Order: sequence, then structure tokens, then C-alpha cells
Amino acid sequence: MNKRSLIYLGLAVIAALIVIALEHPDNNRVDDFQYDYFIPGYDSANVATINVSQLMDGVQLERVDTTWRVRKILTATKKQLLEKEGKELPVYDWHVADDARVRHALGAFGGLEGGTIASSNPKKRHIYQVGISGVHVKLMDAKQNVITDTVIGKTGPDFMSSFIRKQENDQVLLVPRNLMGFFSATQSDWRDRRILPFLQNDIHEVMITEKDKTLIVKKSDDGKWQYIMDQITRNIAADKINTWLSTLMNLRVKEFDTGHKLKNNEHRVVVAYGDSRTFFTIGTANHASQKDWVSIHLEGNPEIYWVEKKNVDNLNIKTAINQLDAKEE
Repeated sequence: MNKRSLIYLGLAVIAALIVIALEHPDNNRVDDFQYDYFIPGYDSANVATINVSQLMDGVQLERVDTTWRVRKILTATKKQLLEKEGKELPVYDWHVADDARVRHALGAFGGLEGGTIASSNPKKRHIYQVGISGVHVKLMDAKQNVITDTVIGKTGPDFMSSFIRKQENDQVLLVPRNLMGFFSATQSDWRDRRILPFLQNDIHEVMITEKDKTLIVKKSDDGKWQYIMDQITRNIAADKINTWLSTLMNLRVKEFDTGHKLKNNEHRVVVAYGDSRTFFTIGTANHASQKDWVSIHLEGNPEIYWVEKKNVDNLNIKTAINQLDAKEE
């Protein structure tokens, strides 16, 4: 048999194997139940409470219907420190959480294999950072039954795995997934950073006030947009209003600030959506280290939101008119 014949024979065998695989896709497949999962029967939909702590920092996330909220919690270490110093224990408020961020984190345990045992010696926990320095993650269901109580340690030697330990177990496992960054003990990492947490299509009016000037951008009953300035009404092209509103909707908080007072208020913005209205003031106070950030204050909220200046430039009247101006149709 010559070389060409051998090549043809080899190709024929490969083709036959492909056909067999397509016709019998389940042959020789390992059933999912044969795997040793880290959390047997895990379903992220069953998680109703998440507690994450690391040394002095801690957060709790709670599912309310289909959305999540987050607040700080006192870790044992921080509580002991405050009590030792004779300080009053703080009470923390709830904030809206970033649902996508929460779902991403909960997916970290989905299909996670049990891994291999790296150590069973409790004296070696510090080597794998699964002791007091690790990230302690506790998931509970709606009845507060514990789904898992796990300490996440350092990344494995291949940077695609992690050392973890179940709280009630001395075994340190090396699991085939990098869990670094999925769970944070810092509240701001979980918070929803949208300034306007609703849909663009729900907006029907935006009003900007600067000193003695007011610009009104509104949608008429026939669905077309207009702006009103100095008692003059002009139509707005669909592409221009969509671009302008999308920029408004993409406002994101860079930093949350509770210890800063808003100064040098520049102008006030009112966004009407559905039957509700959101009021916020844009200021010119300087951030301690970020000179290209400006402050936003939502009325009724004690916090200051720091955002990038370039993202609010179109919310001053002159720039808004330049962006929205179009010939009458």
C-alpha cells in the first residue's frame, strides 16, 4: 500500500469516527452525577443571603424578590476592636446592589469540581491563605439554612485554580477555577453604580436649571421630542435625542462619598420617568485626588456621588442645545 493510499485510509477512519460520534453523542459520556462537586446539588437560584468577610471588612447581600441589596456588617475582628476602644457599634444602611455582579459571583460555585487535597494540617492554613486572612463566604437559602461556609484562599500555581477550605473542615482543596475577585468584602464593589436605575424608554422629560435659565426637553403625546428654551420650542431629531439620553443613562458612580459636603452647586437636573421624578444637583467641588471628577447629589440622599466630568458635560444648557438642535420638521 502506497503513501497516498495510507492517507486516504486514515481520512476515511477519521470520517467514520466523526459519524459515529454524531449518531451516538451520549456514548462514553461521563454522567454529571459521577463528578464530585464542591457543593453537591448547588443552584444559585436557592441563594437568598450572602455574607462575605475578610479581616476588618464585611458585607451582607440579601435577595428581595428578584433584586439584591447590600450593606456593611461588623466582622468579629472589627467588633472586638470597637468594643475594646469603647466605641459605639455602628448600624449600617442597605443599598441597591448590582444584580449582574451578584449573579456573576454566585456562578463561581456552579459546576465547581471538588478538587484535590493540598493539605489537612490546620497549622498550614496560612500557607494557602485559608485562615483568618482568607475571604470567608457564607451562602444561605431563604430559611437561613447554610448552603456553604467556605474560605477562599490564594490562587493556585497555574493561576487558573484556587485553594479553598470548608469552614468545618481542615482539608485545604485545590479546585480547578480561579475564584479571585468573585467575592469582595468591600461594600462599594457590590453597589449599583447607575445614577438613573431605570430604562431610557421610560423617560419623558428632562429639565436642566442653571441660575435664571431653564431648558426643558420633553416627549410630546405623539412620541416626538422637543426642547423648550426662552419660550421657543424646537423639534429634536430622533438620533440626536437617543444619543443624548443614552449618555445620560450611562452615568456611573466612580466613588461613593459620605464625608463630603456639596459645594459650588452648578445646576439642577430633573429627570421624569413614568410617574416618578429624580432630582439631582451637579456641583464643581474638587475631589481630593481626581481633578477630572465632579460631584452629583441626589435629593433625599446623604451621599455624594463622584462621576467623570466628561460624562456630565452634555448636561449644561449650552452643550445640550448644541447637541439637540435640529431643524423644524
